[in-house]
Amino acid sequence: MDVQHNPNRRRFFLEVAGGTAELVRNGEDALVVPVGDESALVSAVIGALGDRERTAERVRNARCRVERELSFRARMQKVEGIYEEMMRSYGCVRDGRRWWGR
Repeated sequence: MDVQHNPNRRRFFLEVAGGTAELVRNGEDALVVPVGDESALVSAVIGALGDRERTAERVRNARCRVERELSFRARMQKVEGIYEEMMRSYGCVRDGRRWWGR
């Protein structure tokens, strides 16, 4: 899947293949069609163009999710949380920005 920054919030379609399909939620923030299924793709495009209000809602949902869960900052907070949990499990304590061992 090719996920690109879309500052103009224009609709675009992505081909989802492999394990990346779990990044989007079909119907909530994207329309997912099977790879190579041209009739499903045509149907999704016609549906998206025919229901602009619902399409705009999916675009808003996707933008919010990217900013909340998939942004660099959000991913780094998750990684930091993993490291903090690991450090605490070894008995380390945090003093400001530094960690102290036993």
